Amino acid sequence: MAQIAWEDITYTIPKARSSADMTGKQHYITKFHTTENQHALGAAATDVLSGVAQSEPSSANKSLVVATEGISKVVAGGTIAIGDLITSDSAGKGVAAAPNAGTNNWIIGVALQVAATGEKFSVLLGVQRIQG
Repeated sequence: MAQIAWEDITYTIPKARSSADMTGKQHYITKFHTTENQHALGAAATDVLSGVAQSEPSSANKSLVVATEGISKVVAGGTIAIGDLITSDSAGKGVAAAPNAGTNNWIIGVALQVAATGEKFSVLLGVQRIQG
């Protein structure tokens, strides 16, 4: 049986907006969009990640709550171990970062729980870039 993930959000990005319909994408990883103040779903470990979606706007340019500090739930895109550095897969789900030598990956934080694909798990947020 899966553990119950928990949250304690301490900071969100002011004026954040969605770049598209994000219905059903709460607790997915977000990235900065090319339009000012807009955020899209993360699509790769090399994307400049912005945080974790805490809301589900139904169309583009709607208010979006993006958590950047604290503890957030994240939907797993693969097997997660406690202590894994978490980045985005191609669908905005959290996966363990594994950059090749000399390659930069953006991470949103550190896993506080184990998880299997599709489960929600808690992440201690801290967006940063790492290098393999």
